[in-house]
Amino acid sequence: MKQFIIVFTFFSFFASSQLSQAQSSDMVTGHETIMVPESIQSLLHQIQLAENNEDWNSYYQLREQLIQAWQQVNPEVAKLYRTVSDGTPDATADGALIGTQRKDNGEAFQNLLEEPLIQENPLWGDDKMIFNGRASDISMDIARNGDIYIAVVGSYAGAATRDSVYVFKSTDGGENWTEWSRDVYASTQTFKQVELMLFDGFPGSSGDSYLLLFYLFDNGWLRVGRTEISTPSFSYYTMVGEAGGGPVTQFSVDRNYPASNYRAVCLYDSSNVIKSIRSEPSSNGTVWQDAVSLGLVGRDLDLCYGLNGATYATFNGFSSGNLYVFENPNTADPSSWGSSTTLVTGATDTTRHGQVIASRDAAPNNIVAVLFEKQSGTTFDIYQIMRPSGGAWGTMSVWVSTLEAKWPALYSRKVNGNQVFPGVFEQSENENFPPRTIRYKAYDGTNWSTSIQVSDASSDVTGLLKPEVADIDGSTPVFAFVGGNYINVYFDNFSWVPTDVNDGSNSLPEIFSLEQNYPNPFNPSTSIQFRIPENSFVSLKIYNVLGKEVSTLMNEEKNAGTYEVNFNASALSSGVYFYKLEAGNFVQTRKMVLMK
Repeated sequence: MKQFIIVFTFFSFFASSQLSQAQSSDMVTGHETIMVPESIQSLLHQIQLAENNEDWNSYYQLREQLIQAWQQVNPEVAKLYRTVSDGTPDATADGALIGTQRKDNGEAFQNLLEEPLIQENPLWGDDKMIFNGRASDISMDIARNGDIYIAVVGSYAGAATRDSVYVFKSTDGGENWTEWSRDVYASTQTFKQVELMLFDGFPGSSGDSYLLLFYLFDNGWLRVGRTEISTPSFSYYTMVGEAGGGPVTQFSVDRNYPASNYRAVCLYDSSNVIKSIRSEPSSNGTVWQDAVSLGLVGRDLDLCYGLNGATYATFNGFSSGNLYVFENPNTADPSSWGSSTTLVTGATDTTRHGQVIASRDAAPNNIVAVLFEKQSGTTFDIYQIMRPSGGAWGTMSVWVSTLEAKWPALYSRKVNGNQVFPGVFEQSENENFPPRTIRYKAYDGTNWSTSIQVSDASSDVTGLLKPEVADIDGSTPVFAFVGGNYINVYFDNFSWVPTDVNDGSNSLPEIFSLEQNYPNPFNPSTSIQFRIPENSFVSLKIYNVLGKEVSTLMNEEKNAGTYEVNFNASALSSGVYFYKLEAGNFVQTRKMVLMK
């Protein structure tokens, strides 16, 4: 009987001569990639077609045939197709008795640990504070009708306790917010991580509409709360672990988007072994099944769904600095996770915070992007690796190289054919110290845009949490982030960004700004753009890593406007350089890389 590793049968494009298989230092002892016989491979393909076509009678019949076939070939694999959580609900988030009280009494937060920087004329001025208190984690998603939901693990009282999750809602693009739910709290546990998911099909669909709130307690117990969108009233279900504890240290979730019977997939670190688990389609997120090990130890997990079953996972090796990616063509079917591909090799902690996103096209014709942080001296830059439509994984290239850049986040609307990926990241001009800002950068299906600032230029961005990004209607990206010292949660809408920044118009700029040079890295020439809103004496100079001035590009009086200066570095050696703009009281420095 012929046998295949399924990832190489359907997706031969996934391999590349520039990439390698997983390093042994991150492999779990005794783990072997599941070998899939040709007959079972055909069953898997039929099951996925039935799920894509929402033919649920055929789906359940074929699933039983699949389990019986595995029982004959490899009974250990057949055991993977089992329900691990039967959908029995609890009335409280941590299973405590009804009537127990939260530690956070919900009173308004009065004593800020770090006062916001108040500006009479802020550069952006449109950030909305939606939560006034201490926030240790946030998550944002968009409903099919365009409503915005943000979950916050926090305390109005400003205490460091993490016993409450608040959900906020906006129906007008973020102009106004209401506290939609404060019902999720724990009296015996402490929340560690939260992910909010709208379980409601796709824009224009009319099937069931739920909100799922995935959360992890400090003791490793992973659960999900579910409520109908109409009125918040949660029931709570265990995914992994129990009240006494569990093996989970972090997780990531995504879902498919049929018209009904939605399925969620969860990637989690179980005692340093990466595993996946998925919800049973008809349960709408309450019954969990098909848990399987991916065979590696890792951290910094991320997961995304593409279309027609294509599921992608990325994470860093626990024992190495390697960045891995897995692909599953069958909506996280436990026998369909093939061998990993190593996108980047490195030393421990030199790569981190990987994010993966996929276009809404059928594999292998979809676009997949991975962003990650990579150490550069004492700071981190953000790099990208792309897999174009119908192609193989490319090589690593710089995505953002501006002093300290970290915490990338990506989003893809649940609309067939979508190839647009809005992204955000956090930038700090002084390693990981204030001032920090949130910047936006997007992929249009062909190229990435240059980045622009979308948060107030203040110290009110934490350097310790990933910002959130989403898109309301395909042309209106939105952002959420936590303030400095975990204080307050802010929201911004791209349509609020000044027009001289977001539409490239010829009107006079409203702010001073220095843009990232393009291209970067470069050889030997690159362009530097800056804006000045008033007549100013402008100095634009280049420095090497020792702080020695190597070139003066401008040193003269300039009228208000937008300027672009070309820098030719043919006389310089390869390496890192800095360019510094001084105009009036405005001073900003950015980093660029010359590669000959």
